[in-house]
Amino acid sequence: MGRDQGHRGKVPEIRTDQDTITFVLTITVREGTTAKLVLRCDRDGGIQASIRPASLGDPD
Repeated sequence: MGRDQGHRGKVPEIRTDQDTITFVLTITVREGTTAKLVLRCDRDGGIQASIRPASLGDPD
């Protein structure tokens, strides 16, 4: 049987440039409050993670 498509997680926004790839995912930090989890992977293997406030007007 195939996977239940109704219960999949959210897909992150993916940004790329010559030196990095960045994944941005909206997460719930408290009921009714969201933030952006940002993971940036550098070409040299370094990884940076941060949690940023969601912008006003974000649908999540």
